[in-house]
Amino acid sequence: MRFAYMADTHFGVYDQQAPTAQAAAAAVEQVIEEAVLAEDLGFDGVFLPERHARGETFVPSPLLAAAAIAARTSRIRIATTVLLPTLYNPMHLAEQVAMIDNLSRGRFTLGVGVGYHQDYHRFFGVPWEQRGKRFEEVMAVLRLAFAGDRFSFNGQFYQFSDVQLTPRTYQRPSVPVWIGTHSRGKPLDRAIAADGWVLWTQPDWDESERWIAQTRQRAAATGRGQWDVVLNQDGWIGDHPTETRARHAHAGCGSKLTTSMILMQPSRLMETPARPTRRSARYAISRVGNGISGHRGAGSNESRKSNGGSLRTG
Repeated sequence: MRFAYMADTHFGVYDQQAPTAQAAAAAVEQVIEEAVLAEDLGFDGVFLPERHARGETFVPSPLLAAAAIAARTSRIRIATTVLLPTLYNPMHLAEQVAMIDNLSRGRFTLGVGVGYHQDYHRFFGVPWEQRGKRFEEVMAVLRLAFAGDRFSFNGQFYQFSDVQLTPRTYQRPSVPVWIGTHSRGKPLDRAIAADGWVLWTQPDWDESERWIAQTRQRAAATGRGQWDVVLNQDGWIGDHPTETRARHAHAGCGSKLTTSMILMQPSRLMETPARPTRRSARYAISRVGNGISGHRGAGSNESRKSNGGSLRTG
């Protein structure tokens, strides 16, 4: 089992005004510093989400953040959880992934998903309709590109003639690819066909355990070797656990999570992270503290949402 820390790229409250130059610069630096600290504290990975078109999103590009973190770390694994590949030109995305993987000397994992936020697509002028089909085409192009051979592709949305990715990824034949979804059906089928499954927004641990066990059996039946499951656990950092729970437990979490929130006081941030022991997960996220007091420029020091870790068994 391995644990990772997930950087929170939101700073402050929703629907705020665009940040000042100083606040934006400080936010980017803080995300990088959190990743460096996570490595120093013994986390096995750092995760980066993709968010756009919102005033509180100070660090919208997970790939640029990943490159900066790769340059400042030496051991920790870096993953996007998750990137929306339909917002990119597939070959441009393949080049950027390869550069990050080479810069990190093989420490990058590409976590991707179809996405649930229609405004992200609107922001980039990408149609929301047929996003699943578009996603499948992007992934098909990426697989061909990472294989290293020259190829052509003629799809509904993307066409490439006699192209080749160079340089290739550091990891061969490809970087690991995780598919994120909390839906059954075709989205989950895509994850089973990939190198792992990112499961966010779990109903509860017992239900998730049954679902994961069933899905792992399906993945094993395909003859795949290692197949990862990535889980998350939200948590908040504050000086007073009762007040922190009252302030944040209801915010987008539902009542079920109020009994499973991780509440961490700043004085305990240097201790060993709390680790769930469910055997059903190859990767699990334990969202605990980062050791940095508050988001600089975020406008509030009272409490801080923490993000967390990836757990992996062999």
